[in-house]
Amino acid sequence: MWLSRMPLNQSFTSVAESFRFRENILFSEKIYQSYHCDEHYSGLGLFAMTHGVGQFNINSGHEELGPGECVVINSQSRLSMETSDEYSYPVFLLFHSELPGIVAGSLFFRDEQLLDHPAQIVVPDLSILERVQPLDEKMSMKLNLLTSMGGGSSSFAAMKTDAIVRSILEDIFLKYNLDHRLSSGLPVLKRSTRLELYKRLCRAKDLIDANYYQDLTLDVLAEVACMNSQHFLRSFKNAFNQTPHRYLMHIRLENTKRLLLSGSMTVQEIARACGWESLPTFSRLFKLHYGICPTKLRKSRSTNCQF
Repeated sequence: MWLSRMPLNQSFTSVAESFRFRENILFSEKIYQSYHCDEHYSGLGLFAMTHGVGQFNINSGHEELGPGECVVINSQSRLSMETSDEYSYPVFLLFHSELPGIVAGSLFFRDEQLLDHPAQIVVPDLSILERVQPLDEKMSMKLNLLTSMGGGSSSFAAMKTDAIVRSILEDIFLKYNLDHRLSSGLPVLKRSTRLELYKRLCRAKDLIDANYYQDLTLDVLAEVACMNSQHFLRSFKNAFNQTPHRYLMHIRLENTKRLLLSGSMTVQEIARACGWESLPTFSRLFKLHYGICPTKLRKSRSTNCQF
């Protein structure tokens, strides 16, 4: 892997057919002034912001990344990017041009296909992932580890960074596989319309994931998705097999269980922190969902019982 400062305009080509990388490249830099890179054709990559805000245009669509957010750049997408005058810390990982096919093949093809036709693996179109997404803890740790290891030339460092990069690619392809399956549940024939609809639904879903403890209404979620509330409700259920309200309850319950098993707060404090206004309703729903009441689950942790 090659570690570099953020790329200059001349680092990239505007000719799609000639874009190739012979190794993985990690662009990482603390920037204290405005930064700009003109539109160019990108290879498959992952862009994340660890501090500050980044502005991106991907195939004429505008995206804004804040701290702890990321976006996958599809191969051959047109990309331009910039940051403001304030301190920012972007991380841009571009993959070896042949590596995505190798990783995708190992995940999606049978052994017979890989043995008989190893050079015919086609990387799937990842444009469905070209949207702002939360940078989860696991991915953040991998990017931080790559940055800290740098471009070490020892054989051990090279093997370690290669393993991390491959695991990041695996995460991206597994996310693509899940999103592709969920988006196929939308009754929309035109692919571009289906992808746009799914991306909008994911904005609302990500808002629930990050703000499950708040009072989120259907109108608020529909506004985030830039959709009519009835259209949003129907489409969300088609994509994720549950209504926004049921998904919100599921995320609240999952986070409540996590805090009950690992946190130091009381059951009442955890319930309030997770957005439950009524303790009896919370206890009833929790027991209905997990088959055990919250207080008994908390006690099971102290007695090393498995749940």
